[in-house]
Amino acid sequence: MGPIERTRAQIESDLEAAYGELARPSYAFAAERLEAGMHGETVTRLAQEFDWEDRTSIGSDDVCISLWLRPKDTSGPWQWRVLLSLVGNYAVVDRLIEPSKDWPVIEAHGDGPEAVLLSTLRGSGFELLPSSELREPTALRPANSDPSEVYTVYNALFSDAVPHPT
Repeated sequence: MGPIERTRAQIESDLEAAYGELARPSYAFAAERLEAGMHGETVTRLAQEFDWEDRTSIGSDDVCISLWLRPKDTSGPWQWRVLLSLVGNYAVVDRLIEPSKDWPVIEAHGDGPEAVLLSTLRGSGFELLPSSELREPTALRPANSDPSEVYTVYNALFSDAVPHPT
């Protein structure tokens, strides 16, 4: 079994542990895990390196902590959106300034403060999934969803919304 297959098996396991039955998922886990302080140490580490704003909005759309970051002690615009999944140790980093037109997710590269950001997340045990994995379909089927709608790994781990920073 290769790394992507192993990752996918772990994602499926984490999804079932969080949502219960994926054909009839319960979103209650997100608020419970947030209240219990899931990923609190990582947020503290990021706060030491960056100015940040918490834009978390737990509900039927989001199952993640949403942080907007910029280099420490700057008054410029927010540069990154970091999503920390409440399903497990998965993170997505979007560039808010000059995002990719197709998919703004930063998978592996960066320099300066961006490299520090990615290193902090990896050092905290987060997996930064490639966009190809985030686009894969899952068995997740929210109660009021259209049967023809496909829910991706991104939707199940982070948000029902389209993965763009704006």
